[in-house]
Amino acid sequence: MKKTIVYTAILAVIGITFVGGGKISLGQNYSDEIDNEFVYMRNDKFYYKTEEFYLKTCNYLIDMFLDDNNELVVTPSINYFDKWGNTIKLPVNQIDADKYLKAHYSN
Repeated sequence: MKKTIVYTAILAVIGITFVGGGKISLGQNYSDEIDNEFVYMRNDKFYYKTEEFYLKTCNYLIDMFLDDNNELVVTPSINYFDKWGNTIKLPVNQIDADKYLKAHYSN
């Protein structure tokens, strides 16, 4: 009984390794990925079609509030300002907020 379970497990592992989606493949078929419109991963690298693709992200927090004229103001998050030392004046309108946004991305 134990031999049967072991042999079944070995055959299952071999079957899963070499047979995928009804076709036998001893290695991954990359020809389908070249025509893929999405970014895919191969050998720990990202690719788009045949070109290597580098992921870039930007994690930037913003805050929004209504000013005295009831207009929406988008500003860098209050967490980017020195709240406790009060060395940086918080923006009160979009013109001031734009100055801070541009300053953050100018470097």
